[in-house]
Amino acid sequence: MAFSEKGQYDQAISDYNEGSANQSKGCLGLRQPGKCLLQKGQYDQAISDYNKALEINPRDGLAYYGRGTAYYQKGQYDQAISDYNKALEISPKDAEAYYNREWPIMKRPV
Repeated sequence: MAFSEKGQYDQAISDYNEGSANQSKGCLGLRQPGKCLLQKGQYDQAISDYNKALEINPRDGLAYYGRGTAYYQKGQYDQAISDYNKALEISPKDAEAYYNREWPIMKRPV
């Protein structure tokens, strides 16, 4: 996490991937590489990493939230809304998910 906080995303991704190889379901290391990839603007790879995290733990609301953010950044608003909705099903008190869900709704063509 320290590498991520310092903006050294490649090193953070490497450490997360190394550490997550033996982690259990729901561990932070399973979704953190996606978060770093979002910061780097590598949205397709971030989506792929969030997909891996969700295969291991389909109840990881933060992974849906992160993947929704990647879809939003790509302009894929319907997918973003779907993922934010799934995050809210799992964590209905997640204020950030409610807030971020509004952005793709406002950007969708009417």
